[in-house]
Amino acid sequence: MRVAALLVNYRDAAGTAAAAASVRADDPATEIVVVDNSDDDAHWQALRAALPEGARAVRAEGNLGFGRGCNLAMRHTDAPLRMLVNPDASLRPGCAHALRQALLADARLAAVAPRQFLDAAGAWQLPPAWLPTALRAWVADRVARGPALRPRWSSAARAENLRCWSAREPLRQRALSGAVMMVRRAALDASRALPGELFDPRYFMNFEDADLCLRLRREGWHLALAPAARAVHRWRNAPHKAALMQQSMQAYFATHFGPGDAWQARRE
Repeated sequence: MRVAALLVNYRDAAGTAAAAASVRADDPATEIVVVDNSDDDAHWQALRAALPEGARAVRAEGNLGFGRGCNLAMRHTDAPLRMLVNPDASLRPGCAHALRQALLADARLAAVAPRQFLDAAGAWQLPPAWLPTALRAWVADRVARGPALRPRWSSAARAENLRCWSAREPLRQRALSGAVMMVRRAALDASRALPGELFDPRYFMNFEDADLCLRLRREGWHLALAPAARAVHRWRNAPHKAALMQQSMQAYFATHFGPGDAWQARRE
């Protein structure tokens, strides 16, 4: 089953080209579609020159944001499996194959993600993604205000991390990180909320992957971590994006946990 890797570039031609090169090195048969949000002629030319041969470059009309950029990339491939790859991520050998095999083995899986590491040596493994919910936010608020609760919170988080880090077979998850994620196109086409779309265009950046995971789960699909698949995510703290994070978080909770939600009401 064919796979297309979708990447969105914003003024980081070298980083995006390196991510695309890791896709090509991992599996030469994987299609590569790169959307350029940079809105800069010189950068557009630099990106096209740096991408691996055969990669398809698509120029956006301005900075669409990450979610809408991915949606645009989606429209330039008919591959039944779509793999999101952040420009600051790179695939380790066998990643795409392991993700594809996990999806093919379970028809109810809508999306799978690899183990993620901060370093190429694999010494620093990232914790699994968590699904933002009104209940979890309420508990986090309680923990922040009550130091006595912090050991229990820390112990629960550690147990979940170890469960995922020690898994040898695909493991069901509540949410997946969009840094590297393979999605079944049929699940998107069957969506009642946003048929055929990957991300809700209201999210410029951040929380679009949480929104996708929650929508898929509410429509009966499953998500999983594929332990045999590995990727490096060179995560960087970006304080200048805090306002975008706050806007996306507010949109996410307003959409899925509005005033009628009991746990959201308790937080307020």
